[in-house]
Amino acid sequence: MPLPLYDSAARRVERLLGRMCFDDVLAWGPYRLEYLYLERGLPHYRLYQRGALIGVVDVRPPNMLGALHRQMAIYFAAYGCGADARLLTAKARTPMNAPKRDLPRLPALTSRPMPKRRAMAIAG
Repeated sequence: MPLPLYDSAARRVERLLGRMCFDDVLAWGPYRLEYLYLERGLPHYRLYQRGALIGVVDVRPPNMLGALHRQMAIYFAAYGCGADARLLTAKARTPMNAPKRDLPRLPALTSRPMPKRRAMAIAG
């Protein structure tokens, strides 16, 4: 699915993501996004649809969090997150000792900077 442009819905979602603290939930429609820092591992987001885990987004390095929020806002706006999204404080359901290894990753979402492309030599 191609990602939509950054519009007013994505801006609202990005503001909500920026206000999230650990154990907070962003809920819309059948989706729940939890912001977690478990006993083991690094901070991450978990996306659930009707209670089933869809995927995980790792937050590393932390200085790239703003860029990650923008990517996530565009991605979730494509799934209908917008005016009906609610921020629920301390409502995460994931237990602190939940496993994190070998969980599915959400596609196209990374907090790692994109590698620089090397200039290609033009053969003459």
